[in-house]
Amino acid sequence: MSLLKAKIIRLKNLKKGKVFSQKIKITKQDIRSFCALSKDYSPIHTETKFAKVCGFRDQVAHGLLLGAKISCCLGMRFPGANFILQKIEMAFRKPVIPPINLKIQAKIKHVSLAARQISVDITLSAKNITYVECTAACVYLKRA
Repeated sequence: MSLLKAKIIRLKNLKKGKVFSQKIKITKQDIRSFCALSKDYSPIHTETKFAKVCGFRDQVAHGLLLGAKISCCLGMRFPGANFILQKIEMAFRKPVIPPINLKIQAKIKHVSLAARQISVDITLSAKNITYVECTAACVYLKRA
């Protein structure tokens, strides 16, 4: 297995309005893996027939699977390894039905040097459709 190397970005280099984007793919295998991790085997996530009866065209990705993808983006890419996620508020606008290619876009809303914290607005979207909107607070880690 290949491990990604986390980016190192200093707090002083982050400014309000800075934008980062990353493309991800959500697959049915992602759902199976998340079911195994979370033990959430709800039929909306695992059974196409059940999902169709509920009005969806296929299995729906777990909301926290999408949250995990956002966490990976924040911790590994932007703002990166010097920050830890302190708080996240997520709003699920549309169900994510795999396979689907999504774009994670993160935009810095606020930087506090005194509190060593940033606020980030994040969207998961595809083809001008927003699936998830969230706001995250990340704290800059003290390093020896």
